[in-house]
Amino acid sequence: MIINLALTYARVFTNIMNANAYEQMFQALFNWIHNLTNEYPKIYHIHNEGWKCILGDLDQAQAKGLGIALNKLENSLSILYFINFKLNLN
Repeated sequence: MIINLALTYARVFTNIMNANAYEQMFQALFNWIHNLTNEYPKIYHIHNEGWKCILGDLDQAQAKGLGIALNKLENSLSILYFINFKLNLN
């Protein structure tokens, strides 16, 4: 039996919108999860198990901050991040 499940681990409201702030936010979330479970989150695309996605607005600063935090989470890998932007040009 396959069970598809979506859980909200955290919601963060912030008025600071730069990559450094988002990196610190994601790092704090990963550390919080580690403190609760004694394990860091596993990301499916890195570890072949665990979280399959992280949802957010993922503007440029958020995406960069998440990328930096993921790289610190698993710094033994060379990880290349691609960010796709949809541009509305008039």
